[in-house]
Amino acid sequence: MGELATRNLEGWGYSYYELTDYSPGMSTMMMCNEPKTNKFIPINEPFTIKYDSRLPKVFYLPADVELKYRVWQTGDQYQDSNK
Repeated sequence: MGELATRNLEGWGYSYYELTDYSPGMSTMMMCNEPKTNKFIPINEPFTIKYDSRLPKVFYLPADVELKYRVWQTGDQYQDSNK
């Protein structure tokens, strides 16, 4: 559980992202006969960040947190809206 906050880097003209209020997820002792497994659990809903190749995307995360991302890109062809 946590909150991904957007912070403005004063004097540099871009924002960075910081994971705040981070805490491990809930657990239960029920069904203890299952083996332990590692799974990726998203902290927040997926979100998009406006892309600008001149500015870095900076994330401050705790050492035990993994960042997963996807880069969306356009194709070379345009679609005709009349079809």
